[in-house]
Amino acid sequence: MDDTLKIIIGTLSGFVIAFFAEPIKIFFQNRAKINNIRLAVYKEMSHNYVVIYNNFQPYKRKVSVLIKQIQDELLDDCYKFATSQDISLYYQLGEAIIINELYKQVQQIKTTTIKDASSARLLAEIYNNNFGGAIRMGKFSKKALKKAMGPKFISFVLSTCNEEHSS
Repeated sequence: MDDTLKIIIGTLSGFVIAFFAEPIKIFFQNRAKINNIRLAVYKEMSHNYVVIYNNFQPYKRKVSVLIKQIQDELLDDCYKFATSQDISLYYQLGEAIIINELYKQVQQIKTTTIKDASSARLLAEIYNNNFGGAIRMGKFSKKALKKAMGPKFISFVLSTCNEEHSS
């Protein structure tokens, strides 16, 4: 009887520990997934910023050629994946609404016809200004920004947005 009691107590204590440990494990897994979503989307948004900045800055080619190139280079895969897989995790990001607005602009740029290149250029400039403005106003996680882009890139975005606003 003594051995049976030890087995029952061991089994029950294992069940109780597992019962309380599972929600804690899920909490930390979800937190890690949210951070991964944030990093991926930040990297993608920064890539889009650089694509727009680099293609419009020199302005040596025709705008219609630039628009086509930009449309081909803009990324939205991480955003689409994040919003299609587990939407509840995505919307736990405090900045999810701002990210949605930025990606709406990316979609508008990607779907603009070449005939309407001036609108695409304006949308691209708005995207870059909004992205830089969100960084300047602290709408994105500073820790994640530094990890995803690095402090030099953040300074670059802020300085180029200041140039765009002053010109």
